[in-house]
Amino acid sequence: MTQAAGFRRLRTTIFGATLLAFALAIFSARIEAQGCSQCKDNVAAMSPKTQAGFRRGIVLLGSAAGVVFCGTFFVAFRQRRG
Repeated sequence: MTQAAGFRRLRTTIFGATLLAFALAIFSARIEAQGCSQCKDNVAAMSPKTQAGFRRGIVLLGSAAGVVFCGTFFVAFRQRRG
């Protein structure tokens, strides 16, 4: 196998794994938080609208961290190829 074919296969594998992870995340059942008692107590005392805002914020921050994580690997592989 040539080096270019190896990179192509690796890229296809990474893309497939990422697609599978997103599909599992989207179609999975409701996931409970880790259960930080102080955060849970503070948010429980707030209005439902504020609680929904916190839930959206958690998803936003998790998504941003995932983009940075995947971007780091993308840049590393691009640098390695070049």
